Amino acid sequence: MATTADGWAPEVYARFAADRAAPFDDLLRLLTPARRGTLLDLGCGTGELTAKAHVALQVSSSLGLDASPSMLKNAAPAPGVVLEQCDITTSLPPRQFDRVVSNSAFNWIADHRTYLPRVLALVAPGGELAVQMPSNTDTPFFRCALEAAAALAPELGGFSYRSPVESPEVYAELFARDARIAQSKVGTWYYPQLHQSVDGLVEFAKGGQLSAYRARLQPADFERFCSSYRQALQRELGEGPVFFAFRRVFLFARLKALA
Repeated sequence: MATTADGWAPEVYARFAADRAAPFDDLLRLLTPARRGTLLDLGCGTGELTAKAHVALQVSSSLGLDASPSMLKNAAPAPGVVLEQCDITTSLPPRQFDRVVSNSAFNWIADHRTYLPRVLALVAPGGELAVQMPSNTDTPFFRCALEAAAALAPELGGFSYRSPVESPEVYAELFARDARIAQSKVGTWYYPQLHQSVDGLVEFAKGGQLSAYRARLQPADFERFCSSYRQALQRELGEGPVFFAFRRVFLFARLKALA
């Protein structure tokens, strides 16, 4: 497996394409078409799902932004879709869009109480925002990664990934207090996984959560990390088939139209 400076491994991510596409499909169902409108995808990855949203939402142009050159390198051209490398944590477009989506990207961005209003400012009057992000900090999937990170603390320089995702109630209140919003909803969905062993869960994590560790470790050390993670999961979940109730938080907001 090729190791990239940004930690992302597109071929590993793609192994669970169906699992990762399912919440995106549910995300799209929150939005209404914006014929001849514009779409912004924050954290577009390879752009495959951006192209899917471009067609489903019937927009005329779409812009996908992602910080990972390795993911963008695997992008296939799609009519009407432009993909650009951009760190969406620090740099956002200077214009507004009719539809803004973000699929499994907010979980890498700190301080949502400040960041979410910045993203809402990108939505044109009468436009819509839909966000989906994993939220599994109270599960072995997350806890065991912290245990593995502690075991390799010197190699990681003390780093460990801490999810910035807030409780659904926090986002509901942020929306309720924002005078720009005409309608909003916040919810939690589960996407259950059943793996034959913890190995399947480790492979799934390599395509997402563990990317932050891959980016900071030499290949041999990352293999040690994954071995430690696997052992921790096995201690908690045991031998044989393991169940994981993968939880994701969904946000939707429609802005008020101009009077």
